[in-house]
Amino acid sequence: GVLLEYYEREIFGSTNEVTTQLAFVGSLRNIMGSLCMLPANLAYSFVGHKIMLLLSTLLSTLGVLLSGTVTEMWQLYLFYSVFTGCGMCLFHVPLIRIVPNWFDESSRSTAFGIITSTMGVGGLLVPLTMSSIERNLGSVWIFRILAIVVFVTGMIACAIIKDTEPPTTTTSDVSSNEKENVGDKKKQVAMDFTILKMRKVLLWLGAYGTQTFVQGIPLIFLPSYAKYIGLGQEQGTVAISLLLGMSVPGSIIAGIVADRIGNINTLTIYVLMEALTTALIWTFVNNFQTLQLYGAIYGFFFNSMASLGSALAISIVGMERFPSAMSLLLLTSTLCAMGSTVASFIEGKVNQSIQPYLSYKIMAVAGYVVSFIFLLVLRSAFHKKKVFVKV
Repeated sequence: GVLLEYYEREIFGSTNEVTTQLAFVGSLRNIMGSLCMLPANLAYSFVGHKIMLLLSTLLSTLGVLLSGTVTEMWQLYLFYSVFTGCGMCLFHVPLIRIVPNWFDESSRSTAFGIITSTMGVGGLLVPLTMSSIERNLGSVWIFRILAIVVFVTGMIACAIIKDTEPPTTTTSDVSSNEKENVGDKKKQVAMDFTILKMRKVLLWLGAYGTQTFVQGIPLIFLPSYAKYIGLGQEQGTVAISLLLGMSVPGSIIAGIVADRIGNINTLTIYVLMEALTTALIWTFVNNFQTLQLYGAIYGFFFNSMASLGSALAISIVGMERFPSAMSLLLLTSTLCAMGSTVASFIEGKVNQSIQPYLSYKIMAVAGYVVSFIFLLVLRSAFHKKKVFVKV
């Protein structure tokens, strides 16, 4: 969202067409990350995590650095969307393959929650840092400093991340009918399409896909919404930083709670709260105080699927087929990563006939409600009659 506002203000101007094109930058980044997932999963078995993390660091650093030199939209698509999208994928694959190997069912969700929370730390610091750098050093230094940060943190990750053998465990703590030994990690396959025959997998993909489709809408458009209600650039930046900052405790708490009451139960609560906060708070935001309130509450629940999606996948398909499940999940997100672009296109068509930004709010709420319904059906697939049970 902060980057979108920067490019509108400094490079391309602020029109409905430009806003739609810039919204596609993030969508294309997610698409590239998803499209790279299957080949990256296949390559992982041959090159190992060290080489993949190194390639990720180099691609992401180059993408961020060159994003500061763009003068045309296609350059932004190439440098930011393609380079950093592929870099993100090459970093994500080793993590989702390695992290579950270090933890068993009793603590796996907490581990994923802690790891996901680091995304919020970056999200909290980057918008505020961008504003400070631009004010003191000029806009050209924004991307140079961000590139240095990406490179240094990436190299640290290359040095400290290690793999191990997965613990021997059962497929799920919620379904005694789906037990299977996970075996060693060499048995893990990058793509097994037979899991598409599992009803629970399809429901899980539906819940993830619909949430992914709308999740970026508040994140991307809150800075421009702040401008619409008469606030300044820094106030919009603060709202985004608050949103992403609150996702840090939100992700950690989601993991802790999920290890106690179950991943599906926790996700259902979080997704419902995302729908309610968007419908009942964002709809009535008209000043800086209410904007902060929405950013804080929505941000707390913001990263739920990223925090718990992997642990839920293991519960459904087991460790042996976990890479296949994640490949399908991220391929599904390729089809669903266009939410912000679609929302921007719709807003451009209807903003003359309805209140500005209303279409964004309606679309976000609808997506979360559909995801909530998918999760309820998935929960019933595990336990139809029991209400108070860990799922």
